[in-house]
Amino acid sequence: MKYILYVAVFIATTTVSTAQIAIGTTDPDPSAILHLEADGNQGLLLPRMTTAQRDASLMNPMVGIVIYNTTDNQFQVVTTNGGWKSLVSGASSDLATGMTTNVGQFGIGTSTPNPNTILDVTSTDKGVLLPLLTVDPALVAGLLYYNTGTNKVRGCNGTTWTNLN
Repeated sequence: MKYILYVAVFIATTTVSTAQIAIGTTDPDPSAILHLEADGNQGLLLPRMTTAQRDASLMNPMVGIVIYNTTDNQFQVVTTNGGWKSLVSGASSDLATGMTTNVGQFGIGTSTPNPNTILDVTSTDKGVLLPLLTVDPALVAGLLYYNTGTNKVRGCNGTTWTNLN
């Protein structure tokens, strides 16, 4: 009986790890592997770190990793050209190289999250749906959301909201 319970738990956990994740909705968009929705004043808070912390801990990051850089007060993403790029200004910087260690990782669509991430969302045919809001939530550095009134992705640097597209 114990064996059957272990097998059932394993199958349930395996199924959940490859399914869609929905937070704030019971009806995730079929094209999203992670679908976030919020009522009113909440958004997605990305990892926040200084340039020094980024360069010391994110060695050889995967293309597409996004952080909020508190030194520069901007969102940055790793691009295919091998560097960090500001999502607002378009400025680029080189990647640090080496090794890193990680504590507490979560993978969606993968059983082996990238070691440079806290959250690794992996898919070849689905994207991440940001929280959908109509007004700017509270000012929190690194917060992202999609404004359904203006059809813009908005990001906060801690003191102001900026359109990112």
